[in-house]
Amino acid sequence: MQLATRRLQHRKRRSWPGPIGTGRRLRGPNDKGYFPYTPATNMLYGLNEAIAMLMEEGLENVFARHARHGEATRQAVRTWGLEMLCNNPKYYSNVLTAVIVPDGYSADGFRRTTLDHFDMSLGMACRRSPTASSASAIWAISTI
Repeated sequence: MQLATRRLQHRKRRSWPGPIGTGRRLRGPNDKGYFPYTPATNMLYGLNEAIAMLMEEGLENVFARHARHGEATRQAVRTWGLEMLCNNPKYYSNVLTAVIVPDGYSADGFRRTTLDHFDMSLGMACRRSPTASSASAIWAISTI
């Protein structure tokens, strides 16, 4: 808290405006009880509805559903003959499955084929490491 107070005092003394994210423009309106931008009201309504849906279904049921969908995704990946990035079931995620694009296959080609034949759009593949080629990629399949 003391560091934050010292930083605010320093900002008041300097002559240059500083980075956009400093909140300097917000201090005046906030002191008067206003927020000078469009508030994310729709997001708050969405959050409220999402929480209501979770409570209606029950958290145990939500977790069980996610476990079923996660296992179904892993079974599909195995059926396709693809390898998952996580090899240890202890660390499986029920909401995200990372699939390795096999050597000799193009991640872009896979996306194009999936769109053309199954009318399903996939996001960009992630490289397994910053120095890896674009062919050495993984797909993240989300089941939320």
